[in-house]
Amino acid sequence: MTKNEIIEKFKKDYPVLTIGNDEDGYRNMSDSEYNDMIGKWADSELEVQAEAKVKFDKDLARLAILEKLGITADEAALLLS
Repeated sequence: MTKNEIIEKFKKDYPVLTIGNDEDGYRNMSDSEYNDMIGKWADSELEVQAEAKVKFDKDLARLAILEKLGITADEAALLLS
């Protein structure tokens, strides 16, 4: 997903955000606060997606190496222990 797609999804799922605490009370975020928060959430989601892609790519590379060697992950672990 692109950042804009993520933002649109968050805006659909969370049309209003509140800020505050039980002691002082709560209020709806201003448009600026709302957009900033949604933008931060989108950035965080993009980071999570990027980390997941890196892990997936590493796992694929490991599998490709094992396949080239003709061994399983368990066999490789035995060789390295």
